Amino acid sequence: MSTLKTPFKYDFVGSFLRPQRLKDAKAKYKNNEITKDEYDKIVNEEITKLLAKQKELGFHDITDGEFRRTFWHLDFMWKFEGVAHEDTGNGVKFDAELAKLDDTYLIGKIKPKAHPLGYFR
Repeated sequence: MSTLKTPFKYDFVGSFLRPQRLKDAKAKYKNNEITKDEYDKIVNEEITKLLAKQKELGFHDITDGEFRRTFWHLDFMWKFEGVAHEDTGNGVKFDAELAKLDDTYLIGKIKPKAHPLGYFR
């Protein structure tokens, strides 16, 4: 007899692994093989697929998978006035791959501005 009890309680963060098509598009965009508009179109299509899958599975709360973000905490910080960042080629090795890590600098007084993550709208 099973010791499992229902209903199960679970939480998920909402950050999904990127599909290969999205990873390929990001690499092509970075190498100037596709335009920003072409890249954005692929991102939007992959988000639409993810939303449909979550609805199909009966999720009560759905997420875009955070496919547009680079870093969960730095994307937020980089959208403030007074904060700058630069890709200096640094990173952290993770699972045999170098995870990009931009250097971040304070360049002035920190102030909110229009924020795409919706925090200051």
